[in-house]
Amino acid sequence: MKKILIIISLLFFLPTIAQKQKAILFFKDGTELKGRAKISPTGKIKFRKSKGAEKQFFSSKELKSIIIREFDKDVVYKYKLIEERKTILLLEVLEEGKVTLYRTLRSGYVAGATGPNGIPMGGHSYSISNYYVSKGNKNLVVHLGARGTIFSKNFKEAASDYFKDCTTLVGKIQSKELKKRDIVEIVEFYNENCN
Repeated sequence: MKKILIIISLLFFLPTIAQKQKAILFFKDGTELKGRAKISPTGKIKFRKSKGAEKQFFSSKELKSIIIREFDKDVVYKYKLIEERKTILLLEVLEEGKVTLYRTLRSGYVAGATGPNGIPMGGHSYSISNYYVSKGNKNLVVHLGARGTIFSKNFKEAASDYFKDCTTLVGKIQSKELKKRDIVEIVEFYNENCN
């Protein structure tokens, strides 16, 4: 019973991208397709040209990127090769420029203790962001928290080394004006102020 309630709870807290939204698919051959799409947790795309049309499924084999209309704004997702894992993931583009910042966002719900009559009590929802970065127009991205990469245990040292071609930004990182939690602002600063 508890497992069934947990599964039902998870269904209510899936990410927004799990719903069918207006979308534009961009294929590797340069063509585009407009309609409604749903992104699965594995990065596959379930697509229909219109309501009632035949379902189609696409993956990184055919697609380069997708734009999804979420809450009255367009969100861009691109398939990128993750350096550490040698796998391809569909990543949300947060900041694009000389350094591009990507993110995966996972949401869920953890049920609390089971009360009288098997009814769950308490619990909480959560979301986890994983960030990836690339310099230039590369298909290969680096996870910002993986072991052995630039943003592992000592963020200040690693970020200072990664952005060493921008002394002003390195100064802000060294003085702790910008910290690990400010990664979006760090990338924006680099793109707007550094060579």
